[in-house]
Amino acid sequence: MAQTETVWKAFLVCFTLVSYTIAHDVSLTFPDLRNTILKTKSKADPDIQHAAVEDLIRRLFDPMDASRFLVEVQPEGLGDPAFDAARVTSFGGNVVRIVGNSGTACAFALYHFMKYHCDCQVAWSGRQLHLPEKFPVVSQLVKKADWLHYYQNVCTSSYSFAWWDWPRWEEEIDWMALQGINFPLAFTGQEEIWRRVYAKHGLNNTDLESFFVGPAFLAWGRMGNIRRWAGPLSNNWLRGQLDLQHKILARMTSLGMMPILPGFGGIVPEALIRIYPQLNYSRVESWAGFPDNLSSSFLLEPTENLYVTLGQEFITEMKREFGDVTHFYNADSFNEQRPNTSADQKPFDGGSFGKLFTVVSAPTMCTVDTMKRYLSQGRMIVLDLDADAFPIWPSTQSFYGQPFIWCMLHNYGGVQGLYGRISHINKDPMEARNASGSTMIGVGLTMEGINQNEVMYELMNEMSWRTQPVAIDEWMANFTGRRYGDSNDDAHLTYQILGKKVLDHPTTWANQGRYIVTRRPHFNYPEPMWYDPKDVFESFSHLLRAATVLAKTDMLLYDIVDLSRQSLQIVFHSTYERFQAAFEQANVTSVGKLGDRLLKILDDMDLILSTNKQFSLNDWVKSARSWAQTPAELAQYEENALNQLTIWGPDGQELDYATKQWSGMVSRYYRPRWKLFIKRVMDSLESTKPFDQQAFDKEVFEKIERPFTHQRLKDTFSSKFDSTGKDGNALATAKRLFEKYNSFRDVTVERTTLTDLQQSCGARLCN
Repeated sequence: MAQTETVWKAFLVCFTLVSYTIAHDVSLTFPDLRNTILKTKSKADPDIQHAAVEDLIRRLFDPMDASRFLVEVQPEGLGDPAFDAARVTSFGGNVVRIVGNSGTACAFALYHFMKYHCDCQVAWSGRQLHLPEKFPVVSQLVKKADWLHYYQNVCTSSYSFAWWDWPRWEEEIDWMALQGINFPLAFTGQEEIWRRVYAKHGLNNTDLESFFVGPAFLAWGRMGNIRRWAGPLSNNWLRGQLDLQHKILARMTSLGMMPILPGFGGIVPEALIRIYPQLNYSRVESWAGFPDNLSSSFLLEPTENLYVTLGQEFITEMKREFGDVTHFYNADSFNEQRPNTSADQKPFDGGSFGKLFTVVSAPTMCTVDTMKRYLSQGRMIVLDLDADAFPIWPSTQSFYGQPFIWCMLHNYGGVQGLYGRISHINKDPMEARNASGSTMIGVGLTMEGINQNEVMYELMNEMSWRTQPVAIDEWMANFTGRRYGDSNDDAHLTYQILGKKVLDHPTTWANQGRYIVTRRPHFNYPEPMWYDPKDVFESFSHLLRAATVLAKTDMLLYDIVDLSRQSLQIVFHSTYERFQAAFEQANVTSVGKLGDRLLKILDDMDLILSTNKQFSLNDWVKSARSWAQTPAELAQYEENALNQLTIWGPDGQELDYATKQWSGMVSRYYRPRWKLFIKRVMDSLESTKPFDQQAFDKEVFEKIERPFTHQRLKDTFSSKFDSTGKDGNALATAKRLFEKYNSFRDVTVERTTLTDLQQSCGARLCN
């Protein structure tokens, strides 16, 4: 979840290491880490990695094009094998040869060649894979600048991956390999492993039902934020997720990736106290307003021998199930919770990983002294989780000598909204890498949710090999040429304008996606507007002109819908400001007209979103339902899916935190809320009574918000969304809306400054 500038944003990945001294050459500073990386990368032999990359190529291209790529994995001969590297050779004919020191090195070099010599792109929203008849002459060594390229936030598994099946995971792992990611989290299926471990200690399924949370909230159950909420987990779910993890780990390791498995951070079921009442436990503070019976988890004190035993048994059981696939484990205790006094004064010690690994957990809310004590122990990799906005490495002298990964967090809750800090990600990783005494060993993506702002992730992934900043205008022009499959001045201008203005947030205030259109209606909402809205409209205009001549690729159609969505939410906020002004003037006629306009804008937003399945609630709900094997599971999974997007808890504890601008959400959730709000505002004017926000909040929760999560939506999503296909007339609809709103020429929005936001929201981000 979101954190403020005063909160440390770091968590730890633990592995076998010793204490170190600071030196600039990380190979000399961390020899044991280097050896551990090499040992993990080689768990799949070169022939297996070679076959995995060839299979990836066959999934990307038709047989004829796939045959044009010759791949070979040779662990030696390309410099230090701790750095992924590959030699790309083409003599100007129909074939290119790629020789890399790992599977990920070959896949990364393949995509580098595809991007920079064939103008291709692979993204979450689609693929543009048109190859030239003859390849250009190329002889190039493509090499990573760091050892590790990290991927995922602990929350991503719930905000984005919660309902994925194997085909969707296969696509994601392919994307990871092409981007050069070699250090991903792999958290799927761990609940079944924990069930087996706790069964050995006398806990039964009933005991675990009060511990495990529902499928859409597993990330926060694993971190100890919540317990029991939205569960239980059925045997069908546990077995299905375990089977899925087998496939995920097999594919990751076959490509030479180093998956990070979950470790033990000390959170245990309350029922364990019944078995071992003589041991010392503590309660972590309740989280996000959840009641104690659904939060305030139990922490086994790390000084207890059982702490080490549980950690050892957990890893032993994972190895028995999945094999010896990694040497890296993650532990993330105290997520957005303050450690109790004893934990704060005495860092975790003793090693729940037995002889191999030691759990070291840095609270995300702690003092500098506490962090220094934690970091003094060695045996860890630190993720500087939000380094593009709140870097910690400079104030901690590179984490007091510990190896760290520079990460871009960028997104909270998987919300949508154009946002980025492009100038920072273009230079800050290099500055961190080259700083005196730097212990940086990698870059990473730590977004809470994916499927948004794809250009930011494409650029950030390049920071794993770039040693100098890019020229943004030139890079954006090349990006659009690859994305749309052709060079077009209007397309270039679309992203060049966005890159200079909208995607370069000038402050560290992470408020992207917090638009009034998707928030519970109220007055005096500070819209996060660090850019001139006209920049969005101008970009939109250029894209529509480009679309008249460009091929209608998946990514072009996605961008049309995305810019339509961004434009309409700006129009909505502009109308909302006029609506509020009319209310303050007690102008009943204007309030009525502007209220009707707000609802019509929502109708238009739902319409354009419905033209693309990636902006539809349908896919999320259908994916959730696909895991159900009984009527009870069907009801539970659908409620889990809808609750996360809306009230996020039993009583709106994280209301609208993971909001999505999706068709279906707009028409069946946001619009009814606004319709009720407008009616109550009109009632207050006509009765000359003050508008009662508190009464409205209670009414909208009871009548719309909570009931929405209990709906069974099988019949709701029958033909409207499924029949639209890839296009659904996105371009024609977008053009009509552009004309309808007079090219957005008359739209004005009061720009909100950082000071305005801080005064409105206080120390915590606007939720």
